[in-house]
Amino acid sequence: MKCNICNSTTFKQNFSVKKNKYWICANCNSALYYPIPSKQEIDNFYKDYITYKTGLTEYLTDSSYPAFVSNLSLTLKDLNWPFKVNDQIHLLDVGCGNGFFLQFIKESFSGIKAEGLDLSQECVNKCLENGLNVYVGDIFSYNEAKKFEFISMFHVIEHVQNPIDWIKKIYSMLSPNGEFIIETPVYGLVAESFRENWRYFMPVEHLNIFSKDAMLDTLRNNGFEIINYVTYGSGNITADMNSINKTAMDSLVKKTDLGDTLVVHAKKIKL
Repeated sequence: MKCNICNSTTFKQNFSVKKNKYWICANCNSALYYPIPSKQEIDNFYKDYITYKTGLTEYLTDSSYPAFVSNLSLTLKDLNWPFKVNDQIHLLDVGCGNGFFLQFIKESFSGIKAEGLDLSQECVNKCLENGLNVYVGDIFSYNEAKKFEFISMFHVIEHVQNPIDWIKKIYSMLSPNGEFIIETPVYGLVAESFRENWRYFMPVEHLNIFSKDAMLDTLRNNGFEIINYVTYGSGNITADMNSINKTAMDSLVKKTDLGDTLVVHAKKIKL
């Protein structure tokens, strides 16, 4: 067993989650789900992804779109709004889900030509119904010649078996000086506090969870300059605690850069 992020073979502890284990790398402090499920198990898991997630949360339902826009707008503000209304750029959203981000771009930024990719046919069908330009597949099956000025990837990298290969591929798909936004859970103090009950320990779904420093180092080591980043999230779920307490905890971890979710705005530079 080795860490898929730094290749270390030393792990300092593990947590049992629904009869599965997450192992914490002693070198980069990232979390590895091991043993990794087979490709067939993963494919079966994502076959009806919207149906599965809707049974657990409103995350992929139409009714959650206003909350998504509110949260996204706050995140983009934290990153100093990387988009301008009349930007003439070609954007790719990797792992676009049901297309909320693409819909937001379509409604808010008139000059951006946006398209998306997702492995779930169910998600792609939903996007197509809403008039969005989306395809089934991942970045390794995409047109090699096509380049993008901007690539976004929200809550995807933690789902893949070979995260470093994905970062390298994103670099190759960007035009010179192209920009990249990535959002992902990060293992750190919040996760350590919740232990096996941390909200982002999600067997089969989340395979590799970076620490904050591991993600920033990985981007820098693979040709990216960090423009800005923010962490947010105290690990508490609204339904599980008083909303005032949750707001206070969320504010605290954001101000102290200890949140369990990381969003990075990076720029491609020459290696």
